[in-house]
Amino acid sequence: MESRMEGMRQFGLQQMAGQLPSIDLPVVKDRMSVTVYEADRKVIEIGSAHYGKIKKIAAGAAVSDYMFLLTVYYVLLHKLTGATDIIIGTDVAGRVHPSLNNTVGSFVNVLPLRVFISAERSFEALLADVKHCVLSAFDNQDFPIDRIAGLPDGGPQARQAKIIDVHFSFANYLDREEGFTELDFIPLKIKDYNTTQYEFKLEVVERNGDFVVYFVYSRELYEDETIELFVQYFGMILETVLQNGGISIEHILQRKIGSDEKAVPSYS
Repeated sequence: MESRMEGMRQFGLQQMAGQLPSIDLPVVKDRMSVTVYEADRKVIEIGSAHYGKIKKIAAGAAVSDYMFLLTVYYVLLHKLTGATDIIIGTDVAGRVHPSLNNTVGSFVNVLPLRVFISAERSFEALLADVKHCVLSAFDNQDFPIDRIAGLPDGGPQARQAKIIDVHFSFANYLDREEGFTELDFIPLKIKDYNTTQYEFKLEVVERNGDFVVYFVYSRELYEDETIELFVQYFGMILETVLQNGGISIEHILQRKIGSDEKAVPSYS
């Protein structure tokens, strides 16, 4: 068991090596001035036609739907920020350590998924990188993120950094409710909101032949119009890669969505 923990420790050191990246999304105020994120949400439905294509492409690439949509999220963040080194947090619930087998309660750990993006490579190549990253992270999920941040070999920068600014979650279950009536990629404002520990995150839910994507964001940091543009970009990226998975990231970024193209920084 000690050798396994040491292996996970070494994985954590490797993942957090060097200068840790931060996501510089376009916000309306200084992030340091916001301590509690009051959340709002927008949502799109990925309807049956696109749902079927995602299933087919994911199966052909030997990846999960989770990995495919997570890769689209990486491209979105690259589009919005120009960052090539991106960490997205994701939740994992489990009891990998034998000592927890008889303990009552749930165990949730947050995994930092660090991926490097090269605009010259294809979406399919990035998808393979994301698959490798996810599988490696899940294999080493027993090592807590707070321990990763505090590793002495990581240096003061690693200990002081806020590792995760953005987050991704995926849930699939059968829903007895009536299906959505909106068309694919039509944003719908959700009235109820609470707080979120991340300034921006995507929550994907699979329901009866659809994917529902929630864009959860800090009301203090983001304007509604900015998130609406994020939604449009996400839809454009997804449409593009479903048509041609071999397309380069660079060519995806060159695609336009309309007259609001310059509303946020574009690094295409």
